Amino acid sequence: MKLWIKSTIVILCIIVSTLFVTTVHGWFTINKQVTITLTNITEPYWIDILIEKDEAPLYSTLELLTLLPADYQSNTYKDMMNGFQSEDGFVSFRLYAGEDYQFDKIETNKYRFDYFFQGSIVYKIAIIYPDGTLHVSEPFTQSKNGLWVDYDLSTLSVNEYDSPGIILEFTPFPPRNRTWIIPVGIFIIASLGNFIFFLFGYRRKKNYIWVSLRNVIITIAALGLIYLNTQTSYAPFPFMVMFLLPTLMFIEMFIMAGKIKELHPKKAMYYILFSNIIIFYTSFLLHNFYLSY
Repeated sequence: MKLWIKSTIVILCIIVSTLFVTTVHGWFTINKQVTITLTNITEPYWIDILIEKDEAPLYSTLELLTLLPADYQSNTYKDMMNGFQSEDGFVSFRLYAGEDYQFDKIETNKYRFDYFFQGSIVYKIAIIYPDGTLHVSEPFTQSKNGLWVDYDLSTLSVNEYDSPGIILEFTPFPPRNRTWIIPVGIFIIASLGNFIFFLFGYRRKKNYIWVSLRNVIITIAALGLIYLNTQTSYAPFPFMVMFLLPTLMFIEMFIMAGKIKELHPKKAMYYILFSNIIIFYTSFLLHNFYLSY
């Protein structure tokens, strides 16, 4: 097997392995745990918990990128919950609870969140639908450190319990500066594209000028598309991207095959195809790393 094929297989394995890395934001032991099971619900939806707060300030787009996971970056959810405060003073748990919580989906329609809070706390369950409809439950109180909640969109069933294992608090890592991540990431991804170009057997310096510029542009375009995909609520957008990308890649393959004349044009076309796959994967990882840093 040729060297460049072996090397690119190794690179692919490394990239795939990074998809399973878990980001840790601090040492997390909690004193409140709530498990919620929803029934009689089949539509797509977002779930939130409402808690009592004095105010609900509006967050900027950049702040929302930091506060919310990728599957909650919908404009519908953000428009509904960013700045939302009910008449009785309840606000979004995800946006205004602070960093000392964890909210996980255990299985279909079953969720668990862990929260550090001294004393009793009152919650409501909020269901946000893609059409902008907001469904809010009746309030329920947690005074013990464990709580099971079953909710069928009309009736709440609440069962409290004490668990000796749920006792301590969340100690977050200090805030970190993220401004360096995108430019450094673009440089690394573009350099990776150049390294693949080297593995394909290209050596002329003039070709590396074209390829370096091309790799930077493709990386920025990939990051832009990933960002737009998290911001738009327009349902056909992903399908439009899936149609446009192969078309643009096809055009790019012929343009670059004409510019890179060191080896056979087919080899340049194979490089464009393979490097684009690598660049889009690593751009996706860079975007997720930026959000979770």
